[in-house]
Amino acid sequence: MFFKWSDSYSVKILSVDREHQKLFDIINEFYDQLMTKQAKQLIVETLANLSMYTKTHFRNEELLMQKYGYPKYAEHKTLHEQYVAKIDEYKEKIAANKIVMTHELATFLKDWLLNHVLKIDKQYSSFFDLNIVK
Repeated sequence: MFFKWSDSYSVKILSVDREHQKLFDIINEFYDQLMTKQAKQLIVETLANLSMYTKTHFRNEELLMQKYGYPKYAEHKTLHEQYVAKIDEYKEKIAANKIVMTHELATFLKDWLLNHVLKIDKQYSSFFDLNIVK
């Protein structure tokens, strides 16, 4: 396992925490496939799955932000868009054989998610708690 969910990552919104856990799972799967040298097609499919699920999660998170008037919504949405663009860029480069899938790619995905959850998503935790989102 590349990295493991911990309660310290919780944003205190069950639906969001579950989605974050799913992202952890997909990145772990991607990493495991890289390290065991699985077929490129399988790894590419897992990266595509990560991209699709990330977009779903971000959309759900952004809908909550809009519904409750989260003041940093626009800034947060921009960070989401940048991450999705980066994943899509990696997908395109891999498909065109312009880069090789490496541990560094898995590390980027892991580090971005951890930093985003711990530094950015945690900022909305108390805001939503005040607005009774569970």
